[in-house]
Amino acid sequence: MTKFYGLTGGIGSGKSTVASIFASMGIPTLDLDQLGKEIIQQDPQILKELVRAFGASVLNKQGILDNAAIANIAFSTSENTQILNDIMHPRIQQAEMEWRRNQTAPIAVIEASVIIESGAVGRMDALIVVMSDMDIREKRVISRGKQNLKAFQQIVARQCTDEARLAYADHIIENNASLAVLQSSAVKLLHTLSY
Repeated sequence: MTKFYGLTGGIGSGKSTVASIFASMGIPTLDLDQLGKEIIQQDPQILKELVRAFGASVLNKQGILDNAAIANIAFSTSENTQILNDIMHPRIQQAEMEWRRNQTAPIAVIEASVIIESGAVGRMDALIVVMSDMDIREKRVISRGKQNLKAFQQIVARQCTDEARLAYADHIIENNASLAVLQSSAVKLLHTLSY
């Protein structure tokens, strides 16, 4: 029977990098944030609900959801974040459960930025948290060029605190050094989980 590990961390912590390291080692991984984007592309009804909730400004000129625009609106207030969650989380959970039913490996990883906030942590056998200092996280996010400092701060304000993540954590990966150090830490943890 597959054991499902949740994987989370604040924006810029490196959780997606850790997930890619696990995937490169043959561990089945599911990115719930990416899954949400795919669900929106596949179901026109969800797009209609998002436009109804947040307005046409969430669409680009081609009528496709503008991820930066909806993130900016959804993370601007806690009420907007809740509206987005109410629309997306039930559908994401349904798709996650379908994915779970197809898993046969001893362990699998489910990655999400809001795994605690959404209540998904309760569906996991254990939780892996990637921790990184806030100033390092900020530099990483700004250097990607997708968010500015204000957007980064809005997202941080809508995510749970590092203290809350640590309270739920069964395993912690520190990511304040180089990629090589992160890879070593991820591989070491994976060997621990595999035995």
